[in-house]
Order: sequence, then C-alpha cells, then structure tokens
Amino acid sequence: MTLAGKRVSSPGDIAELRKEAGLWLRGKREAVGLSQRELAIKVGFEYYTFI
Repeated sequence: MTLAGKRVSSPGDIAELRKEAGLWLRGKREAVGLSQRELAIKVGFEYYTFI
C-alpha cells in the first residue's frame, strides 16, 4: 500500500508517517501563531489533543 507517496508495509511505517505529519502540522500551526487549542476551535475539533 502507498500513503503520501511512500510505501507502507507495517504498523511502524504508519506510525512514522503520523509522526512526520504531526511535525509538519506543528510547524505550520506555529508559523501562523496558533496554539493547538486555537487550531482545534478553528477546525471544529472538540479535543485539541487531536491536533
């Protein structure tokens, strides 16, 4: 299976992709000066820890 242009063959691969995505999102969020809670409110998430 491929995900985000990468071959995914194990749960470890998926965990690594989630980590990369989280770091990417954190960088984007911080670049515009939003906290996790502020971003969660803007996108309609009830729990900011999902961000």
